[in-house]
Amino acid sequence: METDWNSVQYFKKSEFSDPDKMNPELIKALDIYRRLVGNPVIIHSSYREGDSGQHGKGNAVDIHVKGISLIDAYLLAEKTGLFNGSGVYSWWNSRGLHLDVRPLKKDVPKARWASDRTKHYIGLNWFFIRKVYELEKKENENGKQV
Repeated sequence: METDWNSVQYFKKSEFSDPDKMNPELIKALDIYRRLVGNPVIIHSSYREGDSGQHGKGNAVDIHVKGISLIDAYLLAEKTGLFNGSGVYSWWNSRGLHLDVRPLKKDVPKARWASDRTKHYIGLNWFFIRKVYELEKKENENGKQV
């Protein structure tokens, strides 16, 4: 199945490293997410040749959303229910999300995780979300834009 790029409202093929290898369900989910978030969504990474994970299967992207906090971007992605995998990366230069449409097995929950500056992966929890929120709030008070 190929993506009908004429029906994609917010993204261009050129924004993806190998658009023909991207899962059309992911492109559709991203387009819906972009409409709902109301701000530009910047694709940092998409298909990765030789990657054994979701990027290598065309099921994943790494993004950031301009003009809103990382936590708000994550919570909106969660609220949509469009993504089966999501990771929060607060240490990237442009804090961002990994979003994917990995296939799920019956009775297996969606994958949720976070990574800190030391690149340790943890199950995403409210303690981590609050820590990132407080960091962003402090930076905003000091005049640094999100």
